[in-house]
Amino acid sequence: MSSKLDTGSSASSKSSSSTYSRERRSNSIHAVIAMYFLGDLCVVTSALYLGYWLRFYSFIKDFGLPPGFTPSYEAYSSHIFLAVITIFCLLVFGGHYKVETFLRSKHSAFMLLKPIFAWGAIFTSLSLILKIEPSISRLFVLYSVIILAVLMPLWRFLFAHFVVTPYYADRLRLKTLVVGFGPHVEELIKRSESNDINFPLLIEGVLMTQSSNPSIAMPSGIKFWQSDYELEQIFECSSFDNVVLADTDMSSDEKAYLQRICAREMIEFMVIPSAIQKLQSCLTLQFLYGVPLLSQQKQYLDRIDARIIKRSVDIFGALIGLIIFSPIIAFYCWRVRCESPGSPFYRQIRLTRNGKPFEIIKIRSMFLNAEDSGVPQWCKNDDSRRLKVGSFMRAMNIDELPQFWNVLKGDMSLVGPRPERPELIEEFKSNIDYYNLRLSVKAGMSGWAQINGWRGDTDLHSRIAYDIDYIERAGFWFDLYIILRSFYSIKNAH
Repeated sequence: MSSKLDTGSSASSKSSSSTYSRERRSNSIHAVIAMYFLGDLCVVTSALYLGYWLRFYSFIKDFGLPPGFTPSYEAYSSHIFLAVITIFCLLVFGGHYKVETFLRSKHSAFMLLKPIFAWGAIFTSLSLILKIEPSISRLFVLYSVIILAVLMPLWRFLFAHFVVTPYYADRLRLKTLVVGFGPHVEELIKRSESNDINFPLLIEGVLMTQSSNPSIAMPSGIKFWQSDYELEQIFECSSFDNVVLADTDMSSDEKAYLQRICAREMIEFMVIPSAIQKLQSCLTLQFLYGVPLLSQQKQYLDRIDARIIKRSVDIFGALIGLIIFSPIIAFYCWRVRCESPGSPFYRQIRLTRNGKPFEIIKIRSMFLNAEDSGVPQWCKNDDSRRLKVGSFMRAMNIDELPQFWNVLKGDMSLVGPRPERPELIEEFKSNIDYYNLRLSVKAGMSGWAQINGWRGDTDLHSRIAYDIDYIERAGFWFDLYIILRSFYSIKNAH
C-alpha cells in the first residue's frame, strides 16, 4: 500500500454513489431511532395509565386505598408526565438509543429492566420524602413497573425481529474495509458472513499489506485488493463507513497516512491492538505527558462495590434456592440411594478464584467409584457410568442444585466460569491460551459458556472464549440475564 498522497480531483472526494450510500444509512438510523422513540413513548404512556387504572379503578383498587380517595385522570396526569420524562432521561443517558443497542436486540431488550427499576426506585423515594398533591401511590408505581418490565422488552424484541432485522439490518451495520490480515480478521469475517444482527460490522473488503498472510479463502461476497492498490482508488469505487487496521506491523508513516485518508473521507477508523489479545474491553486510553498509552484497567468484578453487590445477590439467591429446591434435592437423593447404595452426594475438589481449592457438592449421577482408573474424564453422551436417574438429573441440571450451599459458603457465585478439577487445569493451562484467565473470578453454578452449550466434552477454545467474554462484560444485569436463561438452557447437558 503506497503512502504517497494524491492531491488530484479524483482523490479529493468520493463518488456520488458513495455519498448517497452514507446518507441513506444515516437516514435509516434516524428512522429507526424515531420509530423506537415513538414506540417507547406509546408503550410507556399506556403502561403508566394502565398502572393508574389498576390502582384506582380496577377490582383491586380498595387494597390500601383511603375511603373516598380517587384522584382524577387530570390530577394524576402531572405525575404521569413527570414519570414519562424521567423514564426517557434514563433511557437516553443509559444508551438505549444507540445504533449498537438496536443491533443487539435480545440483550438490549432485557437491559431495559435497569431504567424501569431505577424509575420505580426514584418515584418510590419521592412518595416517601415529599408531600405531593395528589400523593404518589406506591402501588401505582409497583403496578407500572411490572407492566413496563413486561411490555417494554416485549415491544422492543418484536419490533427488532419483525421490522429492524428484515428491513434495516444491513443499513445499520457499518460497511467495513479491513487493512491487513491479523489474528482476529478471520473471526470478524466469519461473524460478518453469518448475517448475525448482533454483529455491528459488515465486512465488504480486505486490502492486503506486504506482511498479510491470510489463513482462509476469502468469501465470494468480499472484495479483495492486493497491496499495490491505492486507498484513494478503493474509496472511489466502493463505499465504506469504517476502516479497521489489522496489520500493526505497518510503518508509522503508513499508519498516519491511513488515518489521514480516513479523516479526509469522513470514514471511521479503528485499530485492532494485536499486542493485547484478551480482556481488551478493559483497555483505557491514557495520556502520560502527552504520550498516548493503552492501559489495561481493573475489571468490573475487581471493584469493591461490584463484589459487594455480587456477593449480596449470591447470598440472597442461594438462600432462596435452598428453600425452594430442598424438596427436589431430597427426592432425587432418595432416588439415587434406591438405584445405587451409598452416599447420594458427590464431593470433589475444584478450583475457584485465584486457584483456591474447594470441595464442590453435587447429587451423585454415576455409580460409586466411577473413576477407579484414576484418570479424570468428563461425562459423555450415553456414558455407561451414569445412573438411570442420572441422565435426567444432568439434562435438567438437578445434580447441581446442592451447589447453592457452595455459593452460600462463598466458594462459588451464582454466575461465573464453571469450576474445573486441578488435574485438568494443570493440563489445559499449558495447552490452551489464556485458560487460567477464568480463575481471575469466582467459579459459578451457571455461566455464559454453559448457557450457550459449551460444557462437558465440547470445544475448550470456544468455552474459554465465552468465559473471557463474561469476565469482560460482567455486571448485575448481565448476571441476571444468565440466571434467567439457565432455567431453559440445557444444550450439551449430559
